Amino acid sequence: MLLIVLMATSSSMLAQNSLDPGTPDAQSPVITYEQDWKVADPSWYQISISSTGESSYSSKPLAKENETPGDPYSVRFIASSATRNQVFQLAKSLNDFQGNFETRSKVAQTGKKTLKFKQGPKQLSTSLNYSDNPEMNQLVSIFQRISTTFELAQKLDYDLRFDKLGVDRDLKSMERLDKDNQLAELQVVAPMLERIANDNGIMNIARQRARRLLEKSRPQS
Repeated sequence: MLLIVLMATSSSMLAQNSLDPGTPDAQSPVITYEQDWKVADPSWYQISISSTGESSYSSKPLAKENETPGDPYSVRFIASSATRNQVFQLAKSLNDFQGNFETRSKVAQTGKKTLKFKQGPKQLSTSLNYSDNPEMNQLVSIFQRISTTFELAQKLDYDLRFDKLGVDRDLKSMERLDKDNQLAELQVVAPMLERIANDNGIMNIARQRARRLLEKSRPQS
């Protein structure tokens, strides 16, 4: 089971079911993905994954006009071996982000994406809006799916505490996105899914959804 630590200002069910994954070794390679898109929600997020598995996710919600900005969100977790192996293999094939990967075609803005490779004194990075390189697009997609999972987990945690009628809606959305292969690292919400599945105070249909997602979150043999 993947272990996580929530660093948000409020207490969280995620934190109640987690242990500190620790700080990455300074000599271990780390890949960081940052996306900055002012019209998206979240408007900014960053994911760092160490080769040893120690990882982190941070985001800032969209600041809507005439509304108080929401609280930033931050979580530390252990990335699955499958994800970190894929991330580092793709980074290697992209020469650890040395070079220009931006398309020469005119495309709509989809946010500034910055990828960084760091190992000891070695630091390399590249930024782009959109790339024609399929391996770069595959890597960006992995990080975007991780963000989707964490943002859904944050919403689910909030509704569990303040709006239990919204839990089924959240899980329904999660099931749909998982079916469309739009989630990654689903095991980060396994402790929360297990608690929902065993909570008789939650609607049965939501508990059934939680059980199905919990089964999906387990490593495939």
